[in-house]
Amino acid sequence: IYGETTPVWSPTGSTPNPRYNNKVYSNPALRASYNSNSGYWMNVRILRYADVVLMFAEAANELGGPANTTAALAALNSVRARARGGNNAILPNVTTTDQAALRDAIRKERRVELGMEHERFFDLVRWGIAQTVLNASGKPNFTNNRDVLLPIPQTQIDLSRGVLTQNPGY
Repeated sequence: IYGETTPVWSPTGSTPNPRYNNKVYSNPALRASYNSNSGYWMNVRILRYADVVLMFAEAANELGGPANTTAALAALNSVRARARGGNNAILPNVTTTDQAALRDAIRKERRVELGMEHERFFDLVRWGIAQTVLNASGKPNFTNNRDVLLPIPQTQIDLSRGVLTQNPGY
């Protein structure tokens, strides 16, 4: 980002990204010691391995073909194997080779595996089904023309010296 000098998380608790839950990655007994000017010394997880593996499974499935389907199944089932801890009765392997069914299984796994990590909205937008899914609750407030793109902060537009322009609708 243009001119970015602030960390993802600061000791004062302010975050440039309000959807990021930083408490899960810090020890409650040590939080008081974080309030210093020396920076934040903990390794904060930005992207989880399971997220990357499921992205790979999704991409391989969308490419299609027997080899890619096999790779997608292996990736998806590796995430499920870690989650079940060795008990196959709890969470059996996905075995379908149908592209649409496998797509649904991968999407469901992303929803379950990444629950409470604020990824679902962005998945729905990427898949092009946000309007349908989000409006199914009976409150049709989401529209693709308005809500798919988020506004670019004006400070970033200013710092880019004309490279960035504001998204439509903002």
